[in-house]
Amino acid sequence: MKFASMTSVIVSHPSASQTHMYSSFAVVGVGYVGLLIIKALVQQKASVLVLTCSPPKSDLPEGVTTVRLRSTDIASIARALQQYHIEVVISTVDADELRFQNSVAEISKGAGVKLFLPSDFGMPSEGSTPQDSFAAKDKSARSRSNGKVNLLENIQGETPISFTSVVDAAGFVAYILTKLDPARLVYTSFRIEGQRTSIVDIALTLGMSVERVSEVPSHEFPLAGSFQEYFETGRGTINWDSAEDKEEREKPGNSNSLWDNHRWKTISEVLHK
Repeated sequence: MKFASMTSVIVSHPSASQTHMYSSFAVVGVGYVGLLIIKALVQQKASVLVLTCSPPKSDLPEGVTTVRLRSTDIASIARALQQYHIEVVISTVDADELRFQNSVAEISKGAGVKLFLPSDFGMPSEGSTPQDSFAAKDKSARSRSNGKVNLLENIQGETPISFTSVVDAAGFVAYILTKLDPARLVYTSFRIEGQRTSIVDIALTLGMSVERVSEVPSHEFPLAGSFQEYFETGRGTINWDSAEDKEEREKPGNSNSLWDNHRWKTISEVLHK
C-alpha cells in the first residue's frame, strides 16, 4: 500500500560540523522506499551513490552511481564512502537487516560521513521499548479484500490515524536533507502527515463497505489485524508519545511546513491514481 504513517529519525555524529548544505549522498538498499528517495534526491540535483547487495536496478535515474556489495564485506562500504566523498548516508534496509544497518552506521562515522539517516520510516518509535515490535518497522494496518474493508469485530475503527504518501515521504526526506541548515538535522525526528483519518472513513471515501470479521484475511500482510488493534489505541498519529504512552497535541508537532509550498497527497488521490 502506498500510504504509511511516517516518521523520519535523523542521527548525526556529534563530532561532525557542517557549514554548507549537503550535496553528496549514499543510499543503502534499493527497495520501494529507497528507489523513491534516490529519485527525489536526483530531482534536487544531488550526487547519489547507491550501495546494494542486489543486482543494479534498470530504473535508477541517470547519473546515479551504483556499487555492488557483499553484505559481509563491510570494508568495501568504507572505501566507497571515502572514494565518493559522501556526506550523508541514508539507510532504507528492511527490519530484518537492522543489525547490518548498525554496522553501516559505525563504518560511516569512521569514513567521515557527516549525517546518518536510519531506516525509520513509519510510526513514531522514539521511546519504544526493545520488546515493542513497532519500534523496528511500520506497516499499514488496513487490509482490503473482495472490494471491502475488513475490520476486526472487537474494534470500532473510528480512531484517527496519520497517513502519508510514500512518494511525499521520500520527497520530504530529499528536500530537508538538501535545503535545511545541517544544524537543524542533528538528532532530530521529523513527523509528517498527509491526511489524518480513520479506517471507517477511508472505506466511506473509497465507496467501500466495512466487513466485520473475526480475523483479517490478508495474504500480503498477516499482521493486519494486530495493527488494527494497535491503531485503535490512538498510537497511529504523529502526536503519539511512546515514552509517555499518550497523545501530545503540541509536542512533538507537525513538520509538514518545512517543505515550502508543497501540497500533500490525500489517500483518495493516491489510491485512485
